[in-house]
Amino acid sequence: MSAMRRTQPSAATFILTGYPAIETALAAIREQVDDYLVKPTDIEQLVETIRAKLAKTKSSHRIQPQRLPVVIEQKQEGIVRRWL
Repeated sequence: MSAMRRTQPSAATFILTGYPAIETALAAIREQVDDYLVKPTDIEQLVETIRAKLAKTKSSHRIQPQRLPVVIEQKQEGIVRRWL
């Protein structure tokens, strides 16, 4: 989670677990997860939770979808530098 937060800080994060435990809930809080849901969950509640989070997200912070080859071409120099 922390790696994802560093690379995509505006991404919505949810944990959906069939094995709830206080330890995992606390870890989710520490990792700043948006919501912690326990299976079985109501699908309508899940969809509403996701919609509510996305509605709060400012459109200026959303990442515009791009095709992978385009992203690789645009960031080729940095990718090669990190790889080497």
